[in-house]
Parts: sequence; structure tokens; C-alpha cells
Amino acid sequence: CAYQRSAVVFAVEQARLTLFSQARFSFQHLVKGRPGDYWSDKRLAPLEHPWAGATTGDLLSRMLQQADFAGDAFPVRKGTKIRLLRPDWVTMMLGSETDPAVDGTDPFAEIIGLFYHPGGKLDAKPEVYLPGEFGHFAPVPDPLGFQRGMPWIVPVITEIMGDEAAMTHKLKFFENGATVDRK
Repeated sequence: CAYQRSAVVFAVEQARLTLFSQARFSFQHLVKGRPGDYWSDKRLAPLEHPWAGATTGDLLSRMLQQADFAGDAFPVRKGTKIRLLRPDWVTMMLGSETDPAVDGTDPFAEIIGLFYHPGGKLDAKPEVYLPGEFGHFAPVPDPLGFQRGMPWIVPVITEIMGDEAAMTHKLKFFENGATVDRK
């Protein structure tokens, strides 16, 4: 993962996480169509404490990391707890709840559910989540992947690969006593 091997990618991601994790959820009154005062109540408690010992910042940080490196984050709620599904183990079901002729290739298709394959095992029985049981966070839409997100790092992967190849080459040069090995 470039996040673990590239100081530049790590620094960029840390800057993004530091800012994004500071967000807080609240409601806002609308007074004659204009924004009014902010307020909160117990309905926001799952977002404030999504799992034992976690805060809103923890939830937002993990959601942003998943979206930044997998393109999507899928939070699910069970009772008062929120968990994040590993994005590469999720298959989105696309279609229409009202029109059986709409399939996943139709431009009017929408996400009607998720299959979650624990362990990434496609041959095992998946967990199924229906609308209202999950969220979908994809801050950078994939221009070719209908309803999916795209990791921000995709456009720079070639640069990262070149940097890693140059670093490997440089290390091999020094391992050979800073001489060109002509074998």
C-alpha cells in the first residue's frame, strides 16, 4: 500500500485525516428557507460513539481512509453501534425497487442493497444489507464505475511506482559497493 511505503502519500493522507476527523454532526433549523441555529439530540449518539471507545473522529478517519484507498466506505448500523464493511469485500446490488426491468447497467439503476462477503470469500453465504441499513461514502466519483468511488491516489500510482523502482535501483547500487555490476 502506498500509504505505508510513500512518505509523501502518508503525509498527504495524514493532513486529510487531521482536518476531516474534526467534523461533527448536528441538525440545523431552517427558518423561512434560511439556515438557523444548530442543534443535537440522542439520534446522533451512534455517530458520536460508533463503537466502544470510539468517537465521531475515529469513524470519520476510518471512512476517509477507506474511501481514499478503496474508493468507497460502507458504514452499517446494528442497534446503537456502527461498523465499517471492508470495501473490497462488498458487492453492490444495483437495480430498482419499483421497476424489475432496471438492472445494474441501466442509467436509472440505484443501490438497492449490499452483499458483504466476510473474509472476501465469494463462495460463502454473504451478509445482506438493504437500504436504511447501510451508508455509502464515495467523495470522489469514479467516472467509469457507476455508483462507485475512485481513490484519490489512482492518478499518482504510476509516479509512486516509478519512485519505488528508482529507490530499489539506488539501493541495489549501494549494495554492490557503489559500483556498476556488469555480470
